Amino acid sequence: MSRRPGPPSIDGLYSLKIDNISYQTAPQDLRRLFEK
Repeated sequence: MSRRPGPPSIDGLYSLKIDNISYQTAPQDLRRLFEK
């Protein structure tokens, strides 16, 4: 039996919930809005 690795490290990641977003919104649009 092989052992599975644990879950990936999520240190340094953030969770963000966005409501009322258009279905036409592309990931690039969000990156542009939230880039540092």
